[in-house]
Amino acid sequence: MPFVANSARPALPSAGSANADMVSALLKLLDEVELAFERDPLRARRCVAHAQEILAGCAPRKTASAPQPDRPLTNWQRRRVLDHVAAHLDGPLSADAMARSAGLSVSHFTRAFRATFGTTPYAYVLKERMERAKHMLSQGVESFSQVALACGFSDQAHFCKLFKRMNGVTPTAWLRLQADAA
Repeated sequence: MPFVANSARPALPSAGSANADMVSALLKLLDEVELAFERDPLRARRCVAHAQEILAGCAPRKTASAPQPDRPLTNWQRRRVLDHVAAHLDGPLSADAMARSAGLSVSHFTRAFRATFGTTPYAYVLKERMERAKHMLSQGVESFSQVALACGFSDQAHFCKLFKRMNGVTPTAWLRLQADAA
């Protein structure tokens, strides 16, 4: 059906129509454009505009889908990760090793870990190390360097710096506060 400027446009193919219907409609419009290009440029432009409408109707629509919430670790994954952290708290603990213990990729693991615990794996390990250090200090371990090494900190200076950052006081001041409270 040739496109004539005054005649009604051919119906736009519906989203469920076969590709053959769209191809046929576009070929007819392009034939019309070719015939009308030199004789009636306005008609040719209208045919091109209609072809663009058809193609726009066929293009996949991008929907603004809401990001999927990260799924938390399952109970067995959670237990295995916590056991792994507890067993290796005195040495190097990587997100990769923790992810392997849960049977996940590192990127999936870090998202699931955050969804489960509300913090990153690194921050969680640091908090656990600090809790172990406080427990050791309250039990009367004599040397800060012993506490630092037993809790996985690289050295005494690193331990004391992080202790003050996380607790607001130095380990010595914390020990005095604990003694005063008792």
